[in-house]
Amino acid sequence: MKFRKITSFDKTESSFCEYQKPDKYNDLFRLLQKPTSIRGAGLSYCNASVSSDNMCIDMTSFDRILSFDSANGSIMAEAGISVGKLNNFLIDNGWLMPVLPGYPLITLGGCIAFNIHGKSQYKIGTFGDWVEELVIYHPDNGEVICSRDINNDLFEITIGGMGFTGIILSARLRLKKINGNQLHIKTIRTANLYEAVSIMKDNSGTFEYVYSWNNFNLKGNSFGKGIVYLEKVGNEFQRKAPIHFKNRLSLKKTPCLLNDFTIGIMCRLYPVLDRLKPRVRKSDLYKGSFPIYGKEIYYKLFGTKGFREYQVLFSDEAWPEASRKIENLIEEQKVPITLASIKLFKGNTHYVSLSGDGVCLAMDVVNNQKGLRFFDHLDNITLQYKGIINLSKDSRAKKEFIKRSFTGFDSFKESISKIDPRRSFVSNLRNRMEV
Repeated sequence: MKFRKITSFDKTESSFCEYQKPDKYNDLFRLLQKPTSIRGAGLSYCNASVSSDNMCIDMTSFDRILSFDSANGSIMAEAGISVGKLNNFLIDNGWLMPVLPGYPLITLGGCIAFNIHGKSQYKIGTFGDWVEELVIYHPDNGEVICSRDINNDLFEITIGGMGFTGIILSARLRLKKINGNQLHIKTIRTANLYEAVSIMKDNSGTFEYVYSWNNFNLKGNSFGKGIVYLEKVGNEFQRKAPIHFKNRLSLKKTPCLLNDFTIGIMCRLYPVLDRLKPRVRKSDLYKGSFPIYGKEIYYKLFGTKGFREYQVLFSDEAWPEASRKIENLIEEQKVPITLASIKLFKGNTHYVSLSGDGVCLAMDVVNNQKGLRFFDHLDNITLQYKGIINLSKDSRAKKEFIKRSFTGFDSFKESISKIDPRRSFVSNLRNRMEV
């Protein structure tokens, strides 16, 4: 596969700083002569930045903002910058990244590699929809600029390419103008899962961000009882210092404190604590953009063994029947669900990304044999109702299931083989997918 190459960064649009590579790039390119896995924040659940037999390169030192067009709303930054740091800068300048992950330490490159979705996928798409240009390095091809107009094949496969196409050096993003730095939040309590979906659809046109918390440990008409969160950016600015985000997700060796009994208590306590807050409230955008930040205690309760998550997207037509099957499976398997959440999706499918039309459901369980058996049964429901999973959240799915789940799998594999035939970029995830 041939690409239009570049030998240096384009300097024509830089209004923020010059595109000059520091010496660390020379060290990086030298290291990339051997098979390598690329690591951003290392916060995916699927061993995307882990390779059992090869070197792993941490990209978080590559975190400069390279240019910022405040008039037209675009920014170019190195791929190792955290979205929290980038978000702080943009809010201060009246702009926002429309699609954000739940945790601020996730890197720009990681968001692109998994084509992440935020809390408003149904309205503004996935992260890749807002990427305008990428600069990618591969030891066989050198530095390559790609976009929807230049080297489009490389551009399209790199978005959601999980780091298999080369190392993303930098990216240019299209931004969304904001007239305030306050997030307006409204919560609605729901009787069950099915009412939650109805409420979300009724409010999807009014609010920018729509998502839910649901209790899947209740039965009958109360299954999925929970809270719908409706959010939008307000039109007022308030003086607020940006947050200097720190990674609070690192764990020391600790026991798991969650079992059938404590999970039931936790899931009943969460809505009680939410009732102590006003149903309509405000949060500054710095912190409000990242709902997981400040709630890391949830992850620490799992201890060193950790947890597993299953996230699946079903079409609107398949959702009612598929969700009932999942409800029955949970009761049959007697597996406690530590967290369940739903989001609305809209758009086209894209290779092996979590994208398309429908309802997206995420479920967490304790990392044990019961949870793994439950996920195996979920695979059957996913295939039966033509759902697709989120590969960034799954550390167990094998090639055959992934291939059957994604209609774009064969095209993805073929494209990756052409771009990286020598497998210069490897990971346990790539080995598990056999691409």
